[in-house]
Amino acid sequence: MIAAIYIRKSREDKNKPSHRLSVQREQLPAHARAQGWQVEVYDDGHASAARGKTEDLQQRSRLENDVKDGKIGLILVIELSRLSRDDSLQDYVAWLHLCSQHQVKLATPSRILDPVQHSDWMLLLMEGGFSSVEMKVLQARMAEGRVEAYRAGKYLAGNPPIPYRYDRGIGGLVVDETKIETFRRMMELAETHPANQVAEMVGLPAIAVRRAISDNRLRMYLGQRRDPDTGDIIQGQWPAVLDTEQAERVRRNRGSRRKAPRRDFAALLSNLDLLTCGYCGRNIRAWKNGRPRVDGTRIDYYGCRAKDNGACKQSRMLPTHILDERVLVNLFGNMERPNLRPCL
Repeated sequence: MIAAIYIRKSREDKNKPSHRLSVQREQLPAHARAQGWQVEVYDDGHASAARGKTEDLQQRSRLENDVKDGKIGLILVIELSRLSRDDSLQDYVAWLHLCSQHQVKLATPSRILDPVQHSDWMLLLMEGGFSSVEMKVLQARMAEGRVEAYRAGKYLAGNPPIPYRYDRGIGGLVVDETKIETFRRMMELAETHPANQVAEMVGLPAIAVRRAISDNRLRMYLGQRRDPDTGDIIQGQWPAVLDTEQAERVRRNRGSRRKAPRRDFAALLSNLDLLTCGYCGRNIRAWKNGRPRVDGTRIDYYGCRAKDNGACKQSRMLPTHILDERVLVNLFGNMERPNLRPCL
């Protein structure tokens, strides 16, 4: 019988002595050979088997294919949660069904369970349920820990922005001396120049400069952050690289360069005052239709200005594209025949 040894551990730190990768890699093959089993190792190393991350488990995918091909008779793991760590049990139960359909047993160094047997199936479900509850409790504790760390001012946002770098020795951010001069020049220029010009001058992407002068990033450069629940200022556990006066100058310059809102003309002939209503003689204007049709398109209309107050009750609405198209066709036709005398 071929015994598939599946090896995995969620995280590289906070090792539990009985679950270290070295323990799995040494003890599981030795245990399998002591039982007289032929060994095939599937090692995903440090990887998470939580829901939404299972596509990263390449060796587990290979194991699944081998099970479907009938190559595997038993799967040996240090504990069943190594095979699946899905807090919803969906992935775990899918594995039980897969093993049951192909007569594959599940084993740990202390026992062997056959999902085909009803009693073993019940035990497997119970163990999966315990693992799911443990996972939910762990996730809740981790979420609480992140909230506490955030309010304590620790940096938790991945790769830090210029001019910071993460120092594993102190477990926090320090100033990168190789980037501080670029940062200072960027902020000096941002006091008087728009972001695109600053980006060209310092050789950074424009999006990086725009992010650097945003309110949240400026607050970070002051060594602070804001509590999302209370709005209070939290002192961060990283050095400030900007003073309040300069941050305010950057903010004022950024606000002074906002573009005026773009004017959206309603229709081709809406502002020319060339069209008049055939019923009351008033000018025609374009009406913006805010409701899209079933196919997602939106049609605007020409109508009498007196329709606003109901003075012209006989006025009708005409789709703008119908009249615009006729006017343009007539205009282009006359441009192609300049010697043609207009009809009076």
